Amino acid sequence: MRWTIALNLALVASTVLAQDFAAWDLSVPKRIRAPAIEAQLQVDKAALKAQGVDIFRRSSDDVVDIAEVFDEASPLSGATNEKRALRPMAIRLGGSAVDKDATAKNPLITPPAKRACAPVYSGSKTTIKGTGTLPKPTSFVQRSGQTLKVNGGNFRIVGTNIYWLCNDENVGLPKGLPTDKGRVREALAAAVAFGANTVRLTTCGTSLGSTPLLQPNATSFADEIYWDIHDYVLFAAREYGRRVVLPLTNNYDYYHGGKYTFLRWNSLSTGQYGSQFFTNSKAWSAYRWYVRTLRNRKNKYTRVAYKSDPTILAWETGNELGAWFGREGYPPQAWTSKAAGLIKELAPNTLVIDGTDGLWNYSTGAIPQGGKVSTVDIITDHVYPRNWGIINKEISIAKGFNKNFLLGEFDWTDSNGGDSLSSFLAQVLKQPTLGALVWNMLAHDAQCCKYVTHNEPYSIYYPNGNSASDQQKVLQLSQFFYKATGRTAPKTLVAVACPQPVF
Repeated sequence: MRWTIALNLALVASTVLAQDFAAWDLSVPKRIRAPAIEAQLQVDKAALKAQGVDIFRRSSDDVVDIAEVFDEASPLSGATNEKRALRPMAIRLGGSAVDKDATAKNPLITPPAKRACAPVYSGSKTTIKGTGTLPKPTSFVQRSGQTLKVNGGNFRIVGTNIYWLCNDENVGLPKGLPTDKGRVREALAAAVAFGANTVRLTTCGTSLGSTPLLQPNATSFADEIYWDIHDYVLFAAREYGRRVVLPLTNNYDYYHGGKYTFLRWNSLSTGQYGSQFFTNSKAWSAYRWYVRTLRNRKNKYTRVAYKSDPTILAWETGNELGAWFGREGYPPQAWTSKAAGLIKELAPNTLVIDGTDGLWNYSTGAIPQGGKVSTVDIITDHVYPRNWGIINKEISIAKGFNKNFLLGEFDWTDSNGGDSLSSFLAQVLKQPTLGALVWNMLAHDAQCCKYVTHNEPYSIYYPNGNSASDQQKVLQLSQFFYKATGRTAPKTLVAVACPQPVF
């Protein structure tokens, strides 16, 4: 039986602890280092034993994998930022028994909840609980003209964005900390139930600029503790049989970094919408180093390098480069050619998406030239609002380029007007090579008690966290995903167990 032992930093004082756990405060640049934590855990265990707590282990007295240290980060979200210096840290110790008398006396010992407290969803007789016999991605998806293929059959991208799946921002902790693994498992199980075969994970591909992220500064990459969640998400996606799309930078200055991070690191101008990112050699070198490092990472769970992992359906050169309808100016074709060529050089079997936003500017008639690049497989647009007239024009452009076309994000609500969701999905369904990823799915908190919310109208709280009218739209989306991939559409949303089994 596994118990969670919360080691209160205020009670077990240590110079090493105070220094190394300064990483909880993002204003302190020092990163957590596994050896220091392992040493401190031994001190903390001794202190607990002196208080009458005995911990018995199944095999050895070694500290559990240091990667599990952050596994219970989100449950601590009750602490405010002002109190984070005293926030307890949850450490999982895999023992076969714990002294129950000591547990009752000692406030540091907290047993796991006996059952989840999520709202009951009874709309389906089918529940996704664990990975079961879900088929795992073992072959790369390839492109033949406009059609994507895998294992001899056609493959159509359908699913959802889950931007926060590696670096969270919504749980009350400092933005960018590794996402709780329980939330990862639930979100991926929800994607299965939803009917998605693909999930687009922005923070899993773009993660730079501060201590919890993969590249905290211009000259170094993160310690293993921060790589762990990225490894785990790819591992978990594989176990749940989902493929992933990973954007490699961001057009905007968000908490998980992007093109402006590379510019600031090299003391380059951020003016003119960060245009120097596409033209300056220093910015290119910084981007190239980041891309190379990410590709060459060997996943500690799967023992497969990212560049060789068929779970990764595609690397995207960036998110919304050039902004909505290219209003900031489309990336130069020369830059897209270099970026796509770099990706293919490092991961020749993985698809490349041109991350330019907007395949056709309806007011100027401008068309980005990334579709002319031979190493680009997929061109994309983000649809806010839904406008089939524009998309129909873009379908013809994609055909001219002989590339696959993906709606990498689309609005499922009525927030922006546009075509009705039902008519929009019906039109998409008629286009056999057109992919579609809705924006954006959220999940419960780590205790499965309530949905973690995000401050925008596009959040999908699967299966029963939206309003009644929005729930009907979520069902329409799910039915579309099933139909678009040749499966029988469910009459009601498939249920998801929370929590999901640990693996």
